[in-house]
Amino acid sequence: MLIKFFRNGQGGGSGPVNYLVERDVVAYDQNRNAIRDERGEVMLFAREPLPEVLRGDADRMRALIDVCPHQWTYRAGVIAFTAEDGPNPAQQRQVMDAFESLAFAGLEPDQHDMLWVRHTHEGRVELHFVTPRMELASGRSLNIAPPGYQKHYDALRDVLNKEYGWNDPMAPERARETVSLIESVRRGDAALDSPASRFKELQDEKPEEAELWRGKLSAFCSLYGFLSQIIPYQDTDLERLYVFLRHLATKLPKRGAGPSYQFDDEVRLEYYRLQKISEGSISFSDGQANRLEGPSEVGSGILREEAVPLSRLIDVVNERFGTDFNQADQFFFDQLVEVAVSDAALKQAAAVNPADKFELVFKNLLEALFVERMDQNEEIFARFVNDKSFQKVVTGWLSSEAYRKLRLADAMGLGGELQDAKT
Repeated sequence: MLIKFFRNGQGGGSGPVNYLVERDVVAYDQNRNAIRDERGEVMLFAREPLPEVLRGDADRMRALIDVCPHQWTYRAGVIAFTAEDGPNPAQQRQVMDAFESLAFAGLEPDQHDMLWVRHTHEGRVELHFVTPRMELASGRSLNIAPPGYQKHYDALRDVLNKEYGWNDPMAPERARETVSLIESVRRGDAALDSPASRFKELQDEKPEEAELWRGKLSAFCSLYGFLSQIIPYQDTDLERLYVFLRHLATKLPKRGAGPSYQFDDEVRLEYYRLQKISEGSISFSDGQANRLEGPSEVGSGILREEAVPLSRLIDVVNERFGTDFNQADQFFFDQLVEVAVSDAALKQAAAVNPADKFELVFKNLLEALFVERMDQNEEIFARFVNDKSFQKVVTGWLSSEAYRKLRLADAMGLGGELQDAKT
């Protein structure tokens, strides 16, 4: 048995609730590709046996999610068993009770609601659940799976598996079956090989047309990734297209214009040459000293803000940690920096401290900003809180960017607020 939370959580109640209770759903092949008929339309198949509502009311759940005032409106997931587990109805009720006791710890029954639906059409028991992302009495945000939640639900999973003798999904011999338990829309690499090959053929025959298509792919992924952060979508076909194209982009061959280079995150000095150019002496003489002009070629004569794209941070964390953050995530980081540099205390810290000491002050402010904005990007927040290496890299980059902006603004005479803070 395993417990899995789905990443979806925005939009109205019809999407998640209908997925749980509807008879007809999209048909997939063994690679999780939607099966289409001869006209290219997505085919449906009927769940048999039909989904069974075990607890809660579907109409009430739709209504609760619809009126949820928060950006993230619901939490959904599944407790999935293998065919060998075969939990009986009494055991299933005990599992739901234990799950709700953990999810809604400290809350009264009238403060929360949850819809439970049993699926058995795959030849095994799957207990699907969905709950609104709000506490019902006050309307405040209620997240039953906050950052760091996995360890608590993993502990519950392990206790129940041991008590009832169910299969452990973490056991190496169960790894293949564990993957098949989760209904996911993510395509495997095998499904990407064919379109990637067709693109390579187009690139060889019509390179300009191929690059035009690549540009459209990139533009769609960037725009959809950004808009999906602020506008709830319920078009499942559009979401599947986005997921497919985002992964396909990483499989496409590189552009053929000129040689390609791969650089590490850091430049390592292999060797250097020391050569004497000239030799002489400097003599001093009496008389009027000439005016000494400051250097200007190096940039100290006129201060100009160098464009340092913050997207490099996205590139670094994606490369180093295997994440797939996109333009929308970059926008989230941009917002953190812009809010941070407007803080008066941080301005003062930048004015009187070197960069390493400034980072200590910045780190405390950054953690507070992450907590305030956890609902805006839960994936980054969870990674930041739980992964110390990721936290160190992100903090270092954002601190450096904020420090550069503040020192430059102060040097250019734009730090009026800083002067006020000092006085």
